[in-house]
Amino acid sequence: MSELDGKLLEQDAVVILNNMSNPDTALLALEFFQERLKFNGEVVVYNVTLKVFRKGRDLGEAEKLFDKMLERGVKPRSCSIILRFRQ
Repeated sequence: MSELDGKLLEQDAVVILNNMSNPDTALLALEFFQERLKFNGEVVVYNVTLKVFRKGRDLGEAEKLFDKMLERGVKPRSCSIILRFRQ
């Protein structure tokens, strides 16, 4: 992904994360994007990553990610909370 540096947009991160199915890879991708992009709506990126964790039935890691989101000062939307608890 290094050849993408400087060319990425926030929307690219959302589309890429939204199409992932492996929670571990999604977490690595989230960290990659957070290092390279300044998000206007970081909650959206967290929501699509939480969705990957939910689809992968990795609710423990989803809980950790939700807590990390709060620690970073990202305010959850109602869908963030639904994604957190939906099984």
